[in-house]
Amino acid sequence: MQAKLQKISSDSEFLKYQALNRKMYETKMMRDIPRLKTELLFWKQKTAHAKKREAHLEEMFKQHQKNMAAIIEKAEGDLKAHPEWQAFERLSRQRSQLQSEVETVAADLDVATDSLETVDLNRGQLEAQIQSVGQSIASCQVSLRGLAEEQQRLALVLQSSPRVDIAEMEREIGMLEQRLAELRGVPGPT
Repeated sequence: MQAKLQKISSDSEFLKYQALNRKMYETKMMRDIPRLKTELLFWKQKTAHAKKREAHLEEMFKQHQKNMAAIIEKAEGDLKAHPEWQAFERLSRQRSQLQSEVETVAADLDVATDSLETVDLNRGQLEAQIQSVGQSIASCQVSLRGLAEEQQRLALVLQSSPRVDIAEMEREIGMLEQRLAELRGVPGPT
């Protein structure tokens, strides 16, 4: 009879210990699940932000390339459409032709020489415009290099960021929630 009472007492202590252990485990899981969900949300947001930033930089880089091409094309078009540039090209051709005819067409050579002197006076203005176009192109190239460096820096940041397996975290949270539901006596999510 004494042995039977001791066994009942021992079983009762074990059941109390088991219930206490289950309660402690349940409390720990109730703390861990919200923390893991918060961490999962943080990594999802960080990954989405990095991808959005990378796409934005790529779009800026493409737009800058397009703008630079348009600036160069417009500058070349403006330069070629400039009356003084056209006159310079035309008179340069005339000078080459007149130089070959100088022995027979002295009068035409005098007229062409006067015109060329006028063109030479305007050449300084044309050269200044050409230099300005060159500076614009150089500025665009510097901006492009800056964008490329920023894109490389972002790529390095993404590579150096810790890799988080979001799917694995979601699976672990699901298992913890199911285990918590089982401990409470409620079937877990399927």
